Amino acid sequence: MPSSKKLAEQNLEHLAVHDHLTGLGNREYFEGQISKALQLSASDDAEYALMSLDLDQFKIINDTCGHVAGDDLLKQVSLVLLRQTKDKDTLARLGADEFGILTYNKDKRQAI
Repeated sequence: MPSSKKLAEQNLEHLAVHDHLTGLGNREYFEGQISKALQLSASDDAEYALMSLDLDQFKIINDTCGHVAGDDLLKQVSLVLLRQTKDKDTLARLGADEFGILTYNKDKRQAI
C-alpha cells in the first residue's frame, strides 16, 4: 500500500496535467499527447485528427446564470464528449470554454 507521501505526490502529478473541474486532461497534457502523436505518426503511418471546440457565448451563461451554472454546463459537455470518444482518443479542456480532441487512427470522415 502506498505511503501518504507517495499518494500526495501522485495527486500532485495528476493535478498538474488535469483540469480540476472536469477531470479531463489540461492544455499541458494535450500538447504532450500531440507531440507523442507526431512522433508516432512519423514512424508507423498512424493517422490522427485534431479538433478544437469552443462553446460560443459561454460568457453569457456565467454572467446571467452564475459561475455555478457555467461549471455545471462544462461538466455536462465534458461527459457528452467523453461518450463520443474512444479509449485511444485524447479529450482535454484547453481553456475556460475550449476543448481539444485528438483521435487516433481516424481519417477525416471518421473523425467528423
